Amino acid sequence: MLAPVNPLCYRFYKGRWTVVWLSFWKDFPGDFDHNAFGAILNRSVFKDPDLKDAELEFVDISRPTKNSKREVQIMSKKDLGDLTDSELKAYTDVFAGVYQAALQAHIEEEKRAGRSSSTPKGRLILDHPLLLR
Repeated sequence: MLAPVNPLCYRFYKGRWTVVWLSFWKDFPGDFDHNAFGAILNRSVFKDPDLKDAELEFVDISRPTKNSKREVQIMSKKDLGDLTDSELKAYTDVFAGVYQAALQAHIEEEKRAGRSSSTPKGRLILDHPLLLR
């Protein structure tokens, strides 16, 4: 599975870099902690010498509950925090499971609609050299 750490937007304003990360989950998995995103970004994007002191705007547009509308929540590095390696592995295992379930549902829907669908091939994000300590 390939899950790149590629923020969609970098902003330079008044002498400071800001990394903008957009999270498009409709229903954020209840077992998943936003701090996992902080840990992933700390181990990848914020290791870059040019970005180590950058600000973060993590924009989450998920629904707080299944029966509600999407809401915008903007979090900073301080709001997200970090995780230990073992905590991060547990959360990325959850993420991988949710991703695989969504991918399988997509493939089944494509088959029902008579379209072919290929599965992405690649490494899981935690296999990326930047995330390995």
